[in-house]
Parts: sequence; C-alpha cells; structure tokens
Amino acid sequence: MARVSVCHILEATAGGTRKHLDLLLGSLDRDKFDLSCVVSPNREPGFAADLERFRSLGVRVETVSMRREISPLADWRSYRGVKRALRTVSPQIVHTHGSKGGFFGRLAARAVGVGSVVHTPHVFAFQWNAGLKGRFYRALERYAARRCDRIIALSESQKRLTVEAGLLPPERVEVIANGVDPAAYPSAHPAGEIRSRLGLGAEGPIVVMVARLMPQKGCRNFIRAAALVLAELPEIRFCLIGDGPMEEELRAEVGRLGIEGNFQLAGHVERASDTYTAFDLFVLSSLWEGMPYAVLEAMASRLAVIATRIPGTVDLVTEGETGHLVTPDSTEEIASRIVELMRDDALRRRMGEAGRRRVEEEFTLGRFTRAHEELYAKLASG
Repeated sequence: MARVSVCHILEATAGGTRKHLDLLLGSLDRDKFDLSCVVSPNREPGFAADLERFRSLGVRVETVSMRREISPLADWRSYRGVKRALRTVSPQIVHTHGSKGGFFGRLAARAVGVGSVVHTPHVFAFQWNAGLKGRFYRALERYAARRCDRIIALSESQKRLTVEAGLLPPERVEVIANGVDPAAYPSAHPAGEIRSRLGLGAEGPIVVMVARLMPQKGCRNFIRAAALVLAELPEIRFCLIGDGPMEEELRAEVGRLGIEGNFQLAGHVERASDTYTAFDLFVLSSLWEGMPYAVLEAMASRLAVIATRIPGTVDLVTEGETGHLVTPDSTEEIASRIVELMRDDALRRRMGEAGRRRVEEEFTLGRFTRAHEELYAKLASG
C-alpha cells in the first residue's frame, strides 16, 4: 500500500504546540506516512534544532514567516507563502495547528485542492478574548472550520467547547488526547543535582510550577498563593520554571511580597520535565489551556497536581484522587490546597501514584500516535 502524504502547518513554535508537533512527527510510522511540515521560524530560536531533527527523520521542512499578531500585509504574504509551500509538497492530507497556522493552512489547503484537511486548535483564541474581539475570533474560527473535514479536540471538554461554539457538528470532532511515553518519567537525574543546578537548597520541601511567563498561565496567582502558604508553612519553598514577557514584573511581585528567600524564578530550563524528581508538588494556575503537557509530565513523574478547573486540565486531574482542581484566579484556594497536601506526605504520595497509573492507562504516546494514524488512514481511503 502506498504511503499517505501528510503535511503539518504550524505557526506557534513554542510551548505545548511545539512539543505536540515534535512528538507526532517523531512517532508516526514512516512505512505508512510520508511527512512534511510548513512552519514559521520566527518565534522560538531553539526551534531551528527541532527542524534539523525533523529533516534527519526524513520529514520535508518548508518555512514560511508567520506573525502571531494580526498584520494584514504580512498575513497576506504568509498566506501566499503557505499556498506556495503546499503546491510544492502536494500532500493528500493537511493537518493544521493553532490559530494563525490553522487559519492560513485551512484556507490555503482548500485553495490548492488538498483532498482532506484536519485541524487541531490546541486552544482557541476566543477563549481568552472577551467582547467584540472574542466574537471576531469566534467568527474567524467558524469561517475556517467550514474548510476542514475534522477538528481534533484534545479532550472531551474541548470537544464540547468546539460544538457549542458552532464550529462543527459533534460527528466531525475527534477527541485525541495528548500523550507521553511513561518510560521517560520520572527522569534518572538525582534530586540533589537538579536542586543545585537550579540554585535551590538540598533540603526541604519545594512546590514547583512550569509555565511560560505570560498572562495565560496565571503566574501572579501562583506567586500570591505562595505568600499565603508561607504565612502558615514558612519552611516551604517555591520554584517557577520558565521564561517569557512577564518575567520582570513577576520578579517585582515576588519582591513586593517579600518572599525572595523562599521563591525562585528559575528561568528557562531545557526539558524541564527532567527536573520533576527534585520537587514535592506540582501546581498549574493557568486561566485557559488545551491539554497541558506540563501536567501530564508531572503526573507521569508521580507528582500530585493542583490545577485550575478549566477545559483540558479537568480531563487530566481527577479531583481528590490524582490532585485537586481549583477555581481560576482564586489564590486563596490554591494556597489552601497546597497547605493541605504539604502537610500530608502520605496523601501526596498516593495522589502521585494514582496520577502515574492514569497516564499509563489513558495518556500514552502510543495511544496518541495510533489515533492519528487511524484518522489519517480513514481520510485517505475516502
């Protein structure tokens, strides 16, 4: 049987979407699929190394400059660039990712006559934009959705959001959850070595959050919750791993609250999930998500998780079993749950083990890959 040619289109080359593409291109069966990608090199300098690895795996790589922000002239050039790339690659299936790449990719794929078009939103722009701007982005998503055969939701809650927004009927929305390889977690790096590398002391309990320092992640809520926890448990330390545009103002917030001695802003760490053995509890205070790899990796590393009750995380964290779900923006609730779990080592360990089992049963890389392969094969066969 001839291989099915699939082209992925992505603008957002940082964070979870980058990891998603990396895992997908690295795990699809090369005997069944001929793979290519059209990506923007603009946003993440480290993405260049990913592109070289893709090429070494036999993936054809085309680059087209795409900006995250709306810019009519630049966007028109990007759209034309994506069309040219698709004519060059000539795939049977186009699989688009994210907002900007998803919009250009779906329109361009239909314009050049690609047989089947699939879109993974990861997270919708209308989730974090209210009022007129939110309605505008929802209208764009509806327009683009009419030009694809399937939308891949990362979770059941995202599928409900997709259907309720009027993008596609439920029978054309597939749920394929993100997955990781449980064998890769937890890492074999000694906890003491990791703590030393991050500038943390060798002893004592540490609560960690891993996130881009941007409004989406609600990092200020994590910092403020830490201050509340320290009023009750002054021996606890906190570590926020990640970089981003809010770094300076978050450092200022730590200083304003007077918790510099117990709160470490560690900056960017390559393969941050390799550090999880050094920590005792994982927190994610995001305001919106698709399905966060950071939570999956924490669960695979046997860490109990406290996360906000939003689409994506509610499909990962089982309340009271693998961790706790808290109200977005509620620093008091985050702090209360941290205090509860840091006072009960046995409960924290039980939750960590339950999280690991859940990943092994429901969120493996093998399941993630097979589901994509089955969808591509079904679309290719008509």
